[in-house]
Amino acid sequence: MHHVYLLIQEMNAFDLPPVCIITGERQGVVFKPVKFSWYPPWISLFLLLGVLALALVPILPIASIVLPIALIVASVRTKQAKGTLPFTEEAWSRWRRARVIRPIAFAAGAGLLIMAAAVLAAGERMPLGLGALALGVALPVLAWVYSSQGPQLVGSDKDALEFASFLSLRVPQLPGSREDALVLSIPSSAAAQAIMSHFEAGLQVPSWEGEEPLAADGAPATPRCARHDGFVANKVCQRCGTFMCPHCEYRVRRESQSFCPSCCELRARSIGQGPVYGLTAPGMLVAGVVVLTALGFALLVWRTRH
Repeated sequence: MHHVYLLIQEMNAFDLPPVCIITGERQGVVFKPVKFSWYPPWISLFLLLGVLALALVPILPIASIVLPIALIVASVRTKQAKGTLPFTEEAWSRWRRARVIRPIAFAAGAGLLIMAAAVLAAGERMPLGLGALALGVALPVLAWVYSSQGPQLVGSDKDALEFASFLSLRVPQLPGSREDALVLSIPSSAAAQAIMSHFEAGLQVPSWEGEEPLAADGAPATPRCARHDGFVANKVCQRCGTFMCPHCEYRVRRESQSFCPSCCELRARSIGQGPVYGLTAPGMLVAGVVVLTALGFALLVWRTRH
């Protein structure tokens, strides 16, 4: 897998080259809608602590609320990123199937593990229990391997730095580190190279086939800005070819290619929404149900002992 540094607002057909991020093909590529959800890495440690606390419930009923609290924190800190990424139709269908299969396989694996624990605890039908145990472990692993052959969100650049700070690790502060900067893992090295080369093209001299002499940046020496009379253009819109001056050009980031205001407005209407925070996170309803269930269980244990 190869990591690509993307801003959330760069996941669209305006900013990404038409190369399939799974196969690296350039023919028959279409941009398909995608949505990623993530939370800071330190949340995983909190969730693990909540799972381990369940073992203390028989002797300490109040420990049952640790996992619900961890789920609430995870739901509040969950963020989402929406946009479009380039796929071929076949790669898109395969990736969509994998995203459906993975939660089903994990649920089936959990059910098989529970059944295996019950059978093995009863001491009867040991072959059945061992078979269910092996299948309960194998199903999630196989589903994870199958679903990993596609784009995976590693996390945001800011969250990675927060995790290092949480563990008291000294890491270099990357220039331009920001919360909407995502680290996307894709299987195709050709696609990763094409995407990074596409962004770096904004620092290269654009080609110009006119007869006028060229300036140092490759633009004609005398053209006028299309929007500001009396200003000499020093850039050319990479999408429509409009001449621009420094007052009207727009870049998603410093390295990216420049857009004229018209293309920038068209691009803004087509890109996905930014992160979703707080109570609007999709896991809040599930977390609320889990909290009520855990509190009810703790209350039941307390009443039976008193």
